[in-house]
Amino acid sequence: MNSDLSYLYRSDFNSHDWYQYIAETVAEGIWIVNQDVEITFVNQKLAKLLGYSSDEMLGKSLFGFMDMEAMAIADQEFQRRLEASPAEIRSEYDFKFVCKDGRGLWAIVITKPLFEQIDQTSSYIGSLGMITNVTRRRQGEEIIREREEYYRLLAENSTDMVSCHGADTTFVYVSSMCLSLTGYGATELLNRRILDFIHPEDQLKVQLAHRVTLKHIGMVNRITFRFAQKNGNYIWLEMTKRGFVESGEIKVICSSRDIQQRKETEQALETTNSRLNLALSTSAIGTWEWDVLSGEVICSERTKEIFGYELNETKQNYLTFKNFMRSVHRDDRYYVRTAFSHALRYHTNYQVEFRVIKNDGKLIWIDGRGQVYCDRSNQLILVIGVAIDITKRKETEQEIKRQLQKELLLRQITEQIRFKFDLSQIFDTTVKQLGEVFNVSRCLVHTFEFEPEPLIRVVDEYVQSGYDPILGSVIPLKNNPHATEVMSSDRALAINDVFNDPSLSNHNDFCREINLKSVLVARTSYQGKPNGMICLHQCDRFRHWTEEEVELLEAVAAPVGIAIAQAQMLETEKSQKLQLTAQNQSLQESQQAAESANQAKSEFLAMMSHEIRTPMNAVIGITELLLNSDLSEQDKEHLEMIRLGGQSLITIINDILDFSKIESNKLELEENPLNLYECITNVVELLKPAAITKSLNLILDIDPQVPTIINGDSTRIKQILTNLLSNAIKFTQVGEVKITVTATQILGQKNLYEILFTIKDTGIGIPSHLMPRLFKPFSQVDASTTRQHGGTGLGLAISKKLCEMMGGKMWVLSRSLEDISTDLSTIECLAGDTPDHFLPMCPLEVGSTFQFTLGAASLSSLKSAPMSQLLSTQVNFIDPPLAASLPLNILLVEDNVVNQKVAIRILKRMGYSADLAENGLEAIATLQKSSYDVVFMDIQMPEMDGLAATKEIRKLWKSATSPYIIAMTANAMIGDREICLDAGMNDYVSKPISIEKIGNALAQIHL
Repeated sequence: MNSDLSYLYRSDFNSHDWYQYIAETVAEGIWIVNQDVEITFVNQKLAKLLGYSSDEMLGKSLFGFMDMEAMAIADQEFQRRLEASPAEIRSEYDFKFVCKDGRGLWAIVITKPLFEQIDQTSSYIGSLGMITNVTRRRQGEEIIREREEYYRLLAENSTDMVSCHGADTTFVYVSSMCLSLTGYGATELLNRRILDFIHPEDQLKVQLAHRVTLKHIGMVNRITFRFAQKNGNYIWLEMTKRGFVESGEIKVICSSRDIQQRKETEQALETTNSRLNLALSTSAIGTWEWDVLSGEVICSERTKEIFGYELNETKQNYLTFKNFMRSVHRDDRYYVRTAFSHALRYHTNYQVEFRVIKNDGKLIWIDGRGQVYCDRSNQLILVIGVAIDITKRKETEQEIKRQLQKELLLRQITEQIRFKFDLSQIFDTTVKQLGEVFNVSRCLVHTFEFEPEPLIRVVDEYVQSGYDPILGSVIPLKNNPHATEVMSSDRALAINDVFNDPSLSNHNDFCREINLKSVLVARTSYQGKPNGMICLHQCDRFRHWTEEEVELLEAVAAPVGIAIAQAQMLETEKSQKLQLTAQNQSLQESQQAAESANQAKSEFLAMMSHEIRTPMNAVIGITELLLNSDLSEQDKEHLEMIRLGGQSLITIINDILDFSKIESNKLELEENPLNLYECITNVVELLKPAAITKSLNLILDIDPQVPTIINGDSTRIKQILTNLLSNAIKFTQVGEVKITVTATQILGQKNLYEILFTIKDTGIGIPSHLMPRLFKPFSQVDASTTRQHGGTGLGLAISKKLCEMMGGKMWVLSRSLEDISTDLSTIECLAGDTPDHFLPMCPLEVGSTFQFTLGAASLSSLKSAPMSQLLSTQVNFIDPPLAASLPLNILLVEDNVVNQKVAIRILKRMGYSADLAENGLEAIATLQKSSYDVVFMDIQMPEMDGLAATKEIRKLWKSATSPYIIAMTANAMIGDREICLDAGMNDYVSKPISIEKIGNALAQIHL
């Protein structure tokens, strides 16, 4: 992008032609914003990525589509653009956007500032931006980070040294155990070659092993060598290493174990063997001779020392073979006898290792070797042998075996629980492996519980045969010094005699009950926080726990604690998911129940409305007809009372229906141009007679700044004004009712106004303690109000809701006669919601002031029509001469006899006659016989209803010959009018019908 782009943007911005084609064909999201960061252009790709339409995004701030962090960064960058030169402006970002459905979208954003060149000065006028969706990449990176953290955690908590180095043996990663065992800091190892620390005698071996690893990627190699510690000493390590490729580079992952103790043991064993070989070569060993013929055994002094015999215990320094076999351990006699027998039978040498019990009861290991001698006839006569005490070697071998077994156990347990996330499997593996390796009576796993009181619970166990299980036992931590000490440190606690340990003095009875004599216990933990305990019980004897056993249990407890924590976190997550699923299911069921109840309510209201309007049609219709006949004044007064009562009932029904629509969010407002002056004056003229009757001054004051033509719903505005003004007149006996209308232009919004309506009266006011009930549905100030003035208590609630739907607020300030002597600071004189900029002040005089605001757009291009012109379109009564000048053939389709009579008489009053059909089938048959201009069609009728009949009429008659059909129905719910019009009807009149409704409907035919 170059500076020419800003010229195109400036010179041809309104047409959009130059960039529209390019922007809509590229695969990236594109926007253009002005210097106020308002979107002036967005392509379909970007709108689709964020889930919006282009129209929804245009004119909005770009910041509104970013998350908070990205918004802060973007705001700083845009501010800097206003101050920095083009060379200093950053052009590429990594931002997170928020889609319409709430999802996050990560994107790489490349922007280019747009400048306008004026008098060789660049002025920033906006930016062009392009985004690339990288959400999947970021999600993949997050997964990789989580996995890396998991494996890092395993490496950092491993008792082995974990490291990684490159092909040149340079360290790129060392675990904390590497630092602990070698004494170096991380910076002293990283970026240093491993060969720098290898003993000179081991370097060639390590280099050769490294070459093999590099050559055979993925193959596991094992090597032992000496590694230099920081203190100058060398430590023997056993390293397992494997090569792998990362980002095209070969790296080697290593796991090294400290085998210093094992090496020292091996070296000691080698030294011992050397000495034994030396002793054997110099006859510094026990020797013996067995005379086969006599059975006597002659042994040297060294042999006697080895076997523990004193000189006076032998006769002439010899003993019998039978006595010798008695000193051999009974479990080894078979092997010794077999070796001897084989040598004697086949005249071969022999070598056998066996145990001997000395006279003092001490058990020793003997390496016995012998050679047989025969005479010339090949008869066996002599066996000469040596006896070497190999007890120390055997003990060393057993120690090495135990050490290897323990290391194998640790590795086996770690491997088995590493990828298990089921607590029961982790516990089963732990108790079984430890119980068998340690050969204990019981191995227990406890979990740590914090609530309601801290305690440890036995959740799994390994039990040898003959001992009672204690699974499920609970041990409180309160007043338990032994458990408290264990849970406070990762160091295992070994007790050889539970009855002589002060920390268990309060639990001696329990120890006797479960036959416990010795115990070794270590806590399990995660990140320094205890989550359980592993406990080993010895019940058959008092056991001296070795340091190696203590260290092994500590080593096993560490990975078990990690596995328990991970499994618990997974179980918690699963539980939360199940709980969320259940909550969503419950919410869905509740929503369905609410929708069903709402549907049932709507159906009931529709039925109630229909059933009430049908008879009221007759009551009000006939009443209006009678009022226009020649009756006495008293009769007309009685009929007027009937008419007003009927109209009040219809008003109540309409209020209930309106409130139901608002409550179920089904009320839709119209958005049409309207003359606000005409709308207000019509309401004032309508209620003016009521004010004159009560001798009240009715004052209208409209500020000249109030726009004449606005966009809105005139019907609902009239409904609000009528309700508030009629209430003011109703509750004012003396004085005046004043309507004031003012307007304030909304700051920064052209042609948008906040219109304030104020209806102030000098009436009885509203007591302060009843103010909170004012706008509640079905609630009036007090019971006397209902008895005196009637009403449902819905008017104000509906008016407030309508006001809010039109973007406004409604509130009232009032003071009653009973509050006039009360301190203003102690009474409640405000109800409703006031705008933030409105400062309410309690009135000083008795009366009420209702105020509400509406947000409206002024349509300055439309001029207000003259009052007479607007009024001329409202037909309140059509005289017979008008019917004579507009002759119409009318067909009435109605099944109710009373409603038939009402409609026919109203039409007759207007100068029309009408033919009658009682259902849809009769209507079609009548139309086939005669031609009609207008059809008044009821909806609910037997055999064929009005909707089906209308659809059939539109099929049978072409538009030129098809009659003008007006729905005349008691169905007055939301959507009923649209249903009728969709069926093919031309107009809609709701029952109860009147001369005014019928006249207005007929008047529309010639318009």
